[in-house]
Amino acid sequence: MQYRHELDKNRSVTLGAVYTPAIRAKADVNHSILLYSDDPYENPWLTPAQEKLNDTLQGVSFQLPHTFGLGFTFSTGRLLVGIDGTYQMWKEMEYPDMLDDLNDGNRYNDVFRINTGMEYVIDPVSQNYFHRIRFRGGLSYSNAYTNFSVVNPENGLSAGMGSYREYGVNVGLGLPFRDYMSGHTSMLNIGLGYSRQQPDTKHMISQDMFKISLNMNINEFWFFKRQFN
Repeated sequence: MQYRHELDKNRSVTLGAVYTPAIRAKADVNHSILLYSDDPYENPWLTPAQEKLNDTLQGVSFQLPHTFGLGFTFSTGRLLVGIDGTYQMWKEMEYPDMLDDLNDGNRYNDVFRINTGMEYVIDPVSQNYFHRIRFRGGLSYSNAYTNFSVVNPENGLSAGMGSYREYGVNVGLGLPFRDYMSGHTSMLNIGLGYSRQQPDTKHMISQDMFKISLNMNINEFWFFKRQFN
């Protein structure tokens, strides 16, 4: 659902909400254990020396959670600012215990995800090309939906359960290309992103990720459906 309210000729606010219902599915599980003569992570070409087969489990339950989302934007002729949040009810979702040795009480976490961003253009109708470039930036935060069983590598003993939190920052440019014959403006979008997955338990590994995105929005008559009388 989305609602837009015009404050005046150049300013408006938009509210949006989304909902995805939970999905409950069933499947047959063929659970097996593979035994290797050496470490398969260090020797990925190895084939299993033995395969232990368990009985097939019929109609095992798998679930995806309810998802709720809410967003808000404020727009002027030059500035667009927005924030949105998502909440997913992963806690106690059903999943076969034998596949990860966890249970419904400690396997999943409810997820909170927040994103905020802005776009600014000096003057969208200026004759100066630099003044028509769109400058963008954003921040994001979320926690992980799943937990992990952590082992102390020094003594091989259990160190309890652990999870991650992810922090991100993005910057970008929107480079306009105007077709002076049709008056339409297309946009070349360039984005740079950095995110960090930070564990909340000792002995887990943090991850740093960099992302480069490039896409183009084409506003031409090619995409308009012709109508003839």
